[in-house]
Amino acid sequence: MENEQPIEQPVELTRKQRRMLRREERFLEKDQKVKRHAFKHKIKIGLLILGGVVIVGSIVWYFVSLPPLSEEDIVSKNGLHIHPKITIFAQGEKKVIPGGIGLGMGRSSIHTHDKDGIIHVELNGVVRKNNVRLDRFFKVWGKKFMSFGESVTMTVNGKESTELENYQMKDGDKIELRYE
Repeated sequence: MENEQPIEQPVELTRKQRRMLRREERFLEKDQKVKRHAFKHKIKIGLLILGGVVIVGSIVWYFVSLPPLSEEDIVSKNGLHIHPKITIFAQGEKKVIPGGIGLGMGRSSIHTHDKDGIIHVELNGVVRKNNVRLDRFFKVWGKKFMSFGESVTMTVNGKESTELENYQMKDGDKIELRYE
């Protein structure tokens, strides 16, 4: 049994050595905590930067993907404030245009104040033709253009118009819609 190695006996540490060992363990635990915290902090910063890049990229993409603005599409470059009046008849009966359309939580640029059928169109900046189309009023109202009947005729200032929902409203217009 010459090849047998002696079994190592556990070494008894002195009080000072045990204190030093505990200090070293606490130091290692604290160092690991600091490293975990730093890692989490880096992850948070990275996510914030990524979120910022996504937001900026989305905004840039939105503006780049807008159709080009042609001069013929522009109604006004300095905003617009007009008041056309609309009257609706459904199966011969005059409909009341409610007051307060578009004046809920956020004020819409197209709205009504009273039940008099006057549409207030108040736009800032560059105004495109599609910003003043009649169908925009119906969208703000929450109605489809054809919600009052299966067929419609339209007059604007006493003259027949076939533009219907695509009609570009102007100040002082008297728009009459007759649904059957």
